[in-house]
Amino acid sequence: MASLKAKKTNKKKKKTEWVMPTLSTCRSPPAKAPNSCHDLHDLVTIRVTQGSQIREFLVIRPLLRWHSSYFRVALDPNGHFKESGAKVVEVEDDINAFASMLCWINTGSLDDIAVDAADVTDVNDGGDEYSGDNNDNENEGGNSEKDEEGLMSLLLYKVWVLADKRGLPGLADATIDKLHERLVSIWSLDTRSIVPYTVRNTNPESCLWNFLHDMLMRTKSSAGIAYHVDVHLHDFESSSFLMSILKLKLDRDGNEEWQNLSRLEWAREDRCQWHQH
Repeated sequence: MASLKAKKTNKKKKKTEWVMPTLSTCRSPPAKAPNSCHDLHDLVTIRVTQGSQIREFLVIRPLLRWHSSYFRVALDPNGHFKESGAKVVEVEDDINAFASMLCWINTGSLDDIAVDAADVTDVNDGGDEYSGDNNDNENEGGNSEKDEEGLMSLLLYKVWVLADKRGLPGLADATIDKLHERLVSIWSLDTRSIVPYTVRNTNPESCLWNFLHDMLMRTKSSAGIAYHVDVHLHDFESSSFLMSILKLKLDRDGNEEWQNLSRLEWAREDRCQWHQH
């Protein structure tokens, strides 16, 4: 009997499987490109340079112009593009982010974008792992799984910066939705690279900055933010960003209107608040 009782005591409780709730949809979804934009006879090569790396992409010129205000001018058939007679247009951008942009332009989705570890900044600099204080589904994977999640999150942040830089508001909004969906799905986020990258490549008025700020502010405790401040002490910009959040948290501790959001509550947030429309 004692042995049987011990077995029952040691038996692990089965975790309740998380069911993804219905997420908010954009009140102003981007209009679909007309069929006339899908002209396979009107192609242009975009040569993307990232440091010492160079990759060329063959793209449908009208489709790229329809989505991007930058390329609408750069590839204008009645402007400099026609006058120069150029067959190749050169830009300096993150190569993986550019490939992800083209994936979205052609499919309308970011579900099939892929991380190339050789082309993406290493996520191991700084070393900390984020998880919501109300986490009921901790990331139990090994370091390789954490690094893969970190790389994908960082890639999405880079896609947003590219979309903002090249004038693709629809892509920027889709990226915010994907970041929100991923956080709800895994309820864990590696901040080792996304905080430094965000504070260096966006500003406090940007939607991405505010998304990251709100995510940390509304799902982390003061103690959790303080931990991240300590981790990023070597980086003045990152630690200053986190310190501003910590100050707000401490000022509002005890205020019932500013209690941390649960995973379900965060999932039900209106994502339009971080959209560009």
